[in-house]
Amino acid sequence: MKKTRIALAGAGNIAQNAHLPAFAKREDVEVVAICDINLPRAEACAREFGIPAAFADAKEMIAQTDCDVVDICVWNRAHCEIAVAAAGRGRHILCEKPMALNLEHARQMKEAVEEAGVTFMIAMPRRFFSEVQYIHRMIESGKLGDVYY
Repeated sequence: MKKTRIALAGAGNIAQNAHLPAFAKREDVEVVAICDINLPRAEACAREFGIPAAFADAKEMIAQTDCDVVDICVWNRAHCEIAVAAAGRGRHILCEKPMALNLEHARQMKEAVEEAGVTFMIAMPRRFFSEVQYIHRMIESGKLGDVYY
């Protein structure tokens, strides 16, 4: 089985307590690199989760890492720069919410993703919960009538 290789930008709370534990449960995923502007934090996280490479700079990580996906778990103002760099290297992108700092950044990200032909997804995990999927099917089937809110 071919594993999806992930490079993770950001070694903070959301990465350590949500993304990395979820990836660790999957046999079809391999986290190949992590970066954080606080390099010691990235290195500690790499040791804890068995990640082979740690970087202080996301663009450097993207350029030097053979990965399929860049997972963006940094503060909102940095989402655009990292997403554009990832798309420019042909990497698919998983981005923590909110997508961007402002509409201009969101448009830049959209253009970069479309130009590169890569997949972009905002991390909204609740949409995949079985309860949410069940309600969505009920709405789509018309069982709940005209849902307006």
